[in-house]
Amino acid sequence: MSAGRTVARILVLRLSALGDLVQLTRTVNVLHAHWPAARIDLLTSPLGESLFRGSGLFDAFRVWPHRSLLHHPLESLRFVRHLRRERYDLVVDMHCKRITGYLALLAHGKRLIRNGTPPLHRTFLGKHRKPALRIDAMLRGLGEPEAAVARSMAAYRVALPIPAANRERMQRRLTEAGRDPARPLVALSPGSSPGWPSKRWPAERFRALAAELGRRGIAVAVTGAPEEAGLAREVAAGLEGVYCLAGETTLPELAALMSLARVAVTNDSGPMHLAAAAGTPAVALFGPTAAARYGPDTLYGAPHLSLEVPPPCAPCYRGHCDKERLLCLEGIALERVLAAVLERLGPTADRVPAAGR
Repeated sequence: MSAGRTVARILVLRLSALGDLVQLTRTVNVLHAHWPAARIDLLTSPLGESLFRGSGLFDAFRVWPHRSLLHHPLESLRFVRHLRRERYDLVVDMHCKRITGYLALLAHGKRLIRNGTPPLHRTFLGKHRKPALRIDAMLRGLGEPEAAVARSMAAYRVALPIPAANRERMQRRLTEAGRDPARPLVALSPGSSPGWPSKRWPAERFRALAAELGRRGIAVAVTGAPEEAGLAREVAAGLEGVYCLAGETTLPELAALMSLARVAVTNDSGPMHLAAAAGTPAVALFGPTAAARYGPDTLYGAPHLSLEVPPPCAPCYRGHCDKERLLCLEGIALERVLAAVLERLGPTADRVPAAGR
């Protein structure tokens, strides 16, 4: 690719999910470093556009809202025609599902690379598991010089730029709710994907954690999607210094809120990735999935932390537990989570005056 050919227009494909979209920032940061003058567009879902709009990581969004090309043939035809008119020099499929394989091929870029095992015809129909390749391997496959690849890989990190306006808006909303800006803020995200209730640490434990932090004068923001508002209210109701914002933030605003927090406590869910991308230490609670594979400390390193006490049945990778009790998550003690949060807040946490003093 480097032999006299210019890369001026790049299309990256990643439709979902939230954690994978956050991790996509590693690849995009490297692409920006390697081809700083290139235009980089993202073909994504409405979720991806919502997350990255205003971040400055992408020049344009090509939003694909469907699961199939065949269900909406006329709209699909118009969409593909628009892609082909862009004449991309490089198309990078980071999703590697059947639908993105079709869209990537139909975009008709000069070069196509997929986050899977070459050659393309062996993986195109999505019949085989494909090991993830880092962007450095992709660049080498394009013939880029080793020294240039090494320089660009210095940018290989998860980082989601947070617009200042979003931070100011969330700061103002917390102040209006009564939060003293001088007090450290901890974000709690007690929810999980709708199909994974088995990932939720018990709500009463989240509530007890919020109460313990509040007693130490630490402000707490309880977050979640609109469908998790009831769960968040159950955690926050009647607790001084605890503010329920579930269902009241957009995805970029939630990222901004995470950037304001000193620590975030989450289940194995999207907010865990948002906290890491925003530069906030995440304490993540794991049950049916393996922390060694999906934990924030595994994916992003220190100071993030995964906590788990796996019983013999874990990890089961089941969205719904078939036991009488959720043993994997019930085994994570409140005291252990509280200690992890206080450790990340630092020695000043125990000296913050309690609310009302």
